[in-house]
Amino acid sequence: MVNCVKCGLLGVRDKYRRLMEVDEEPRRLCSPPSGSQLLFLCCAHEISFSQNDNDCRSKLHEERDCQAFIEWRPGFTPTEHKEMIRETEERERDRQWRENQARAQREWQERQAEREDARAKRDREWRMEDIRHLKTDLWVKILIPILAAAVGALSAWVAKG
Repeated sequence: MVNCVKCGLLGVRDKYRRLMEVDEEPRRLCSPPSGSQLLFLCCAHEISFSQNDNDCRSKLHEERDCQAFIEWRPGFTPTEHKEMIRETEERERDRQWRENQARAQREWQERQAEREDARAKRDREWRMEDIRHLKTDLWVKILIPILAAAVGALSAWVAKG
């Protein structure tokens, strides 16, 4: 649970309608600083403040569940607090995008390595089959002339015979 006193989105407008930070003392005392409009304002539009001091004080210190709460950092306006959050979110999105890209790259490289392994296996199998065919062809090319010569010699010997 949080309260508005500790929120960086608590602000006031000056006489020129510029958004200003609320310093520590006006936060604690629940009184807008001099030179500002009379009312505090929530830059996230989560709550509205009235001119009633008691109502304002109770709303500023009331513990609530606020999704827009940003821890107050002295010296920064509500707009700057929003910008800091936006930059943090943007850095987080960029980090996640880089992680996703790196994961996609690794997965792609793994798929490529698997494809390369499968291709190399097919090539080895093809080479082994090719070597078996070459050996068979070699034996056929050697044995046929030897058998033809043996048959010719045998038939010549039988004819002399």
